[in-house]
Amino acid sequence: MKNREKVIGIIVLLTIILVFLVVGYFNMKPKKLTQKEMEEMFVEVNTANDSSKNKSYDIKEKDSSKKIVVEIKGEVKKPDVYIMGEGSIVKDLILESGGLTENADLSNINQAKLLSNHDCIVIKGKNIDSLLQNSIPSSSSLQLQQSSNGVININTASKEELDKLPGIGEVTAAKIIEYREKNGSFNNISELKKIDRIGEKLFEKIKDQITVN
Repeated sequence: MKNREKVIGIIVLLTIILVFLVVGYFNMKPKKLTQKEMEEMFVEVNTANDSSKNKSYDIKEKDSSKKIVVEIKGEVKKPDVYIMGEGSIVKDLILESGGLTENADLSNINQAKLLSNHDCIVIKGKNIDSLLQNSIPSSSSLQLQQSSNGVININTASKEELDKLPGIGEVTAAKIIEYREKNGSFNNISELKKIDRIGEKLFEKIKDQITVN
């Protein structure tokens, strides 16, 4: 009797173990996705990609909302200081300032140049070279004038002539000429202090030896 109960118990235990093994096998077996499930997964992936693209677009929108302050002068209809969107080019600024005058010369202007904050764009006139040629005295007369009164015209002086001023070396003389070419003639001698390396002390030393006329 006891042996029979043991046999029955062993059979029941083996049956339970077998059931667990069968259930575990089917749970671990890879499940084949239905067509509907695959379509739902594809929609979810596309939605995630669209969300990522929208996020990237939003960032670009924020970048384009940044502003820069730039100035344009010379042969444009409305020379002034303008607030432009970051990424604007020189041509955008020309259009914003009302366009060019009939005398504008764009031969040395890169209209596709990207504008930076605090840029100053100068549009020269077509007749500027001939006017300068007529207004600039010959080197001999200039040297005679300078030797007679000891005063140097900073609007016409060469790099070598500027270098003769006390405290003005070759580098500073080049900066004076660069400023003059970019912004036009000096309106007064005090404007010279806008140039790097020329402070109040140096200006006081040379102010009696320079002129703009």
